[in-house]
This record gives sequence, C-alpha cells and structure tokens, in this order.
Amino acid sequence: QDGHLTPDSSPRPMTRYEIAACDIVEWSTAHAAPAYLEKIINSSRLSKIAEDIQKDRGLLFRPETSLLAWIFAQTISSNKELNASQEMRTLISYDQINLGFTIDFKGRLQFPVLRDADNYSRDEFIDTLSELQRRAQKGKLTPEELTGATIGFSSLAAYGITQHKPILYPHTSIMLAHSAPLPFSIADAEYVTIGV
Repeated sequence: QDGHLTPDSSPRPMTRYEIAACDIVEWSTAHAAPAYLEKIINSSRLSKIAEDIQKDRGLLFRPETSLLAWIFAQTISSNKELNASQEMRTLISYDQINLGFTIDFKGRLQFPVLRDADNYSRDEFIDTLSELQRRAQKGKLTPEELTGATIGFSSLAAYGITQHKPILYPHTSIMLAHSAPLPFSIADAEYVTIGV
C-alpha cells in the first residue's frame, strides 16, 4: 500500500471538477515561467471613472473591475507579444485576444472567456462581461464560453483579499490579479495591489 495512506484514510475517485483543477495546476507548474510582479497603485482615479459610468448609465453596480479588465485587454492589444503561449519549445502567438476571468460558481472556480475582448468599446465590454458573469453565476455557460482563453484576469476584491497570486491558466502567458483596497489611505487616495 502507498505510504501516504493511513488506516483512517478513505480514498475516492476525484470529481471532474477536481481533476480539471489539478490539470490547471500541473500545466502551470510544467509550462509557466516562474515570474510574478506586483505594484501598489492609487486606484482612486479608476474608482471615480467607474462611479461616473455607474451614474451616467444607471448601472446597479460600480463597474470598477470590468473597467480594469477592459484596460488590461486594451493594453495587451498594443503589446501582442503578450498574447501568446509555448508548447514543447514552440511559441504560439494568438491573433484573437480572449479574456478568461475567474468567477466563483457555487464554491467552485470557473474561468469564463470573453472572446475578442479588445474589440469592444468600453461600454460594450462592461455590458458583455456583466452578462457573461450573470450567466456564469447561474451555471448557464456553453462549453465554448469556458474554453479558449489567451489572457487571464482574476479579482478577489469582493472577498476583501488584499493580495493574491493567481495560477496561470493553461495556454496563456499573462494574467492580471486585482485585489481589494489596502487598509490605509493617504488624503483622497485608495491603494490596491495589482499583480501580473
């Protein structure tokens, strides 16, 4: 018997979700370059723009995270070499920027994908991402909407997490991590940690 099993162990087959989660971690470990950079930024301007959008458009929620994701997609669009991956010493460059983002669905992380993310106007992006998030929270996504990410975005701001290092999703080369405001402020500034 394996040495890690004890008399009180109760092994069981893994669920499909658990297998998929392990596959993501294994891919990241085997293929991703071990680089993580982070910076503390003053997000008060971003918050103000999101607040103005919310008021102007009559939105229920302030779209700060969506706005940041849109800026990220636009940034990748002007730096296309970041929209790539590698497999067996071959560089794979993607023509289309497909933004995958983490979302909690009934205690399980999912990674819905917004295709052609850089081709939306700011308001179209916010609306489309919000609709995709709504359907994800209801478990109504198609298999195509859960595959094909070329870049990733993760935010744990809603959970009060002030720093996190996300696992790079398979076949991507970059992921942006957004966190909750840090527990200090100076004047009218609000600081968050952004990681990549």
